[in-house]
Amino acid sequence: TQYDEYADIMYRLSKVIVERSFDPMKYTNTIFFNTAEGAEYLKLKGKFDEISWKIVHDRKEVLSKNPDILKDSKNLSFLDVLLTVKYEDGSPLSMKRHPRGSECFHI
Repeated sequence: TQYDEYADIMYRLSKVIVERSFDPMKYTNTIFFNTAEGAEYLKLKGKFDEISWKIVHDRKEVLSKNPDILKDSKNLSFLDVLLTVKYEDGSPLSMKRHPRGSECFHI
């Protein structure tokens, strides 16, 4: 499933990031992205972004078809909160901001 692939990508990204943190030669992005690990990171990051967008889109679709899900406020996910938050003027958050806004929780 997409969640298994997501978990695998998260594991592999974490491993690359930890390995990079122990190699001072790879601290600089210019050097890191020209290594095999940097190439793997970029490839995994692309897949990660793709799956993240799909998860956000799928959840938004589920919520639009069944808004009663939001009534159980004790069991809302962080994504549900992001999808329902509105600016002071009443406009919803941009879809482009959701994955970036939640990145601190997974990378």
